[in-house]
Amino acid sequence: MVREELVEALQSIDDRAVVTVYEDRPPFRPFVVSPHFIGLDEGERQRQVWRIIVDRFTTEELPRVAFIFTDTPEERAEVERQIAANESNAATLGLPGDDST
Repeated sequence: MVREELVEALQSIDDRAVVTVYEDRPPFRPFVVSPHFIGLDEGERQRQVWRIIVDRFTTEELPRVAFIFTDTPEERAEVERQIAANESNAATLGLPGDDST
């Protein structure tokens, strides 16, 4: 399994899904953002994305995926707002920022 294969597999959840994988090599921790997840609890979201992974990849490949983050577009937007607010607060206080991104 390579990153591109993982992205392609997870995009099959919904034609509007946006899949992001920051790692170049395993273990992968993909982010899947899709309106498909609206109204689903985290357990059901995880069952759906892992069903795709289990059906698509071999048993030997499965450990290459550490976790799959599942958000609706609204949830992802809220996370991004919180990150921006935290960075703004840190800058206002003169605290060092996170240069890892």
